[in-house]
Amino acid sequence: MNSEGEREPYEVLVSPRACEFVAEFMQNMAKTDKTGAESLLSRLCSDLRSLEKLPNHKPFYERPYLPYGKYHYILSSGGRFVAIFQIDGAKVLVDEIADSKKYIDTIESSLF
Repeated sequence: MNSEGEREPYEVLVSPRACEFVAEFMQNMAKTDKTGAESLLSRLCSDLRSLEKLPNHKPFYERPYLPYGKYHYILSSGGRFVAIFQIDGAKVLVDEIADSKKYIDTIESSLF
């Protein structure tokens, strides 16, 4: 808590694997739309920075093979990306960032 009784911001850490995905995605997108890639990256960074405050207010990421209540998710950049994260003390650990369009297709195909 700071002097005003507010909680200190969480430290947001992004895994190397998530960073690699974003870098590769943005490089490919920039080949055809550099301005769009820059805008998308800016929105993604802003959305991830928003996890510094109240990350526990994001919905749980529930899967039968994961411990209940451990992971949360955020849809980012207008729903283009899904970021899966966990809260560990004063840290937010972003374990995965994926293209939500491909990610949702993969999940839906595995359900049927």
